[in-house]
Amino acid sequence: MSELLKKLIKEEFNGKKPNWKNVVTLGGAEISRAEDDDNYYYNKNGSIYLQSKDGDGRFYCYGCGREIKVKLEHVSVQYRKFSSPGGKIDIKYKYIPYCPECEGCES
Repeated sequence: MSELLKKLIKEEFNGKKPNWKNVVTLGGAEISRAEDDDNYYYNKNGSIYLQSKDGDGRFYCYGCGREIKVKLEHVSVQYRKFSSPGGKIDIKYKYIPYCPECEGCES
């Protein structure tokens, strides 16, 4: 368990493990979510993001307090081989949340 997750459990959940539920959010990213009376907490591979229930809808890093950013990842999906013209390719998009302070620099 990460130090950040230990801090969250101690400060926000009175030492009890949060009830994490898997949700799909942030434009298709699969992420775990727990909540208390005031906030939603999102856990993405040990990084914790927080969203106020009555705030402006923005997400913030629980570790440093900075607003998180979202990277857009393009994934090409080819439906058939290109033996002749007319093969079909679709572009799917995946939105990946990250903290520029804790998870690396902005790109």
